[in-house]
Amino acid sequence: KAWMSVTPRAGTVTPRSPRRGLGRRRRCRLLHNFSPAHFTVMHAAPNEHLRPSNIGDIVLSDDMFFADMQAAAEKYFDEVTTRPDLQTQMLARLADVNRGGSIVF
Repeated sequence: KAWMSVTPRAGTVTPRSPRRGLGRRRRCRLLHNFSPAHFTVMHAAPNEHLRPSNIGDIVLSDDMFFADMQAAAEKYFDEVTTRPDLQTQMLARLADVNRGGSIVF
């Protein structure tokens, strides 16, 4: 399962996999800024996913959570590749260091 990253190139935003030898990778801010507060994370418990836990928060099954994030990313990147307005917004967000910008490592 490859993590997707966004690489601005020739005025467009292209989804790419870090496994393709990118020298610099951009982390997914949504995933890295996710806080597990008010969630109980369980390993491989799909029957419990998004159900109340025994302490009153919501259960996230790690496999289902990853699959949901991956599906959302793929849907978003499909939209970004066909909509120049979303490409412009993405490039502006990556360039805005005062509001976070991209994380490069």
